[in-house]
Amino acid sequence: MIHDVKYGQGLSFDYSWIDSVECDEATYNVDTEHSERMIEQDLLADKHPLFSKIIVDSDKEIIVDGSLASLHVVANKDCTIIIRHTGKFTSLRLHCDVNQCTVNLVVIQKGERCVQYKTVDCKGTINIYDCLDQEWSQCYNDVNLLSENASSVQKTSTIGAYANVYTRVYHHVSGTNSIMSSRSAVSNELVYRGHIYIPEQVSAVSHQDCDIILLNDDSKAVALPILDVTSQDVECSHGASISTFDETVVRYMSSRGVNQHAQKILLIQSIKEWGMLP
Repeated sequence: MIHDVKYGQGLSFDYSWIDSVECDEATYNVDTEHSERMIEQDLLADKHPLFSKIIVDSDKEIIVDGSLASLHVVANKDCTIIIRHTGKFTSLRLHCDVNQCTVNLVVIQKGERCVQYKTVDCKGTINIYDCLDQEWSQCYNDVNLLSENASSVQKTSTIGAYANVYTRVYHHVSGTNSIMSSRSAVSNELVYRGHIYIPEQVSAVSHQDCDIILLNDDSKAVALPILDVTSQDVECSHGASISTFDETVVRYMSSRGVNQHAQKILLIQSIKEWGMLP
């Protein structure tokens, strides 16, 4: 079921808040002699440079120049962190510490083949916005909720031919909350895994949902929601759907003279922009 495109509503989204944030700009230069062929071979290998540490006390945009990059971001105050990483083949490792504050983390990767690994140690609130818009992409998120009242939201929108998305949240203490939500439109193959971990004697709330749209007759998708919960005092839910176009949307758009090609464009636009909505 498509929730964002129906009855003519939700087709025009405003995510200009990202561009309107007044950021201090930092450029992270990666000095690498990797050729494109070597970078493609090393995308999943542990051959990244050492982590570069960046202390963030205000809204900041980090521009990553180079194919392989490792960043350690420490946030001590409420802020928005925008990371832009471009290149034909890019691989990003990111570790983020959130200390008693609220952080909006936006990672924008551009290129034909992209990989990103994110680990967040959170003692406040972290909102992660991922928009995967590549021919081939892999995204791995690990969020650790480490203090009472810590919370996380992970929103992942995936548009592409091949994608592998694995988001995890670990509730280490009681009084924590998390949401994982994913929307995808795939033309070839997609695997989505969402993993919620709550150990014994931890009281927590966690919700997960995943909607995947198959763009072609040959498209394939697998959704694997995982509840790794051994505690009794929890509130958890999960859901997943894999389908073609919502027939209600198709009928409405067709009645308004929107052809099938334009319908796909509007659908892809809505999913992409959904992933960037605060």
